[in-house]
Amino acid sequence: MRPHALTLCLLSIALLPACQRATAPATETAAAPASPTAAAAPTEPSIPEQQGEATTYLYQCQELAVTATFHGEGDADLSFNGRVLKLPHVVAASGARYADADGNEFWSKGQAEALLTLAGEAPRSCAGPGANPA
Repeated sequence: MRPHALTLCLLSIALLPACQRATAPATETAAAPASPTAAAAPTEPSIPEQQGEATTYLYQCQELAVTATFHGEGDADLSFNGRVLKLPHVVAASGARYADADGNEFWSKGQAEALLTLAGEAPRSCAGPGANPA
C-alpha cells in the first residue's frame, strides 16, 4: 500500500466515531416522571372519575329502564322497577364493572353501552345516553 493511502485509511478509521450521533448523558435525557393527571388515558370514556361527586345516567337494559348513579370510582347505585341495588366497584380489564356477591353485575363500556346481569337471570345488553339511535 502507498504511504498516503495507509495514512488516509488510518485517519478515516480514527475520525469515523466523530460521524456518529452524539448521545447526551442519561441525566439530561431522562424524562420527568409523569404527573398523576398525565397517566395513560383510556381509549374509550368510562364512568366519570370525579372523586366525591355522583353522576347519574339513564340506561335502557332491554325491557328495564335503569337509572345508574356512579359515586366517583366507588360504588354504583342502580334503580329500576322500584328496586335499588348498591354495587361495589370491582377490577375489570376494560370499562367499569360493579358487582356484588349475590350475582348482580353492571359492566359499563363507556356511556354508550353496558351489560346488566341480575342474580339468576340472563344478562341484558344496555344502551346508554351516548348510544346511537337505531
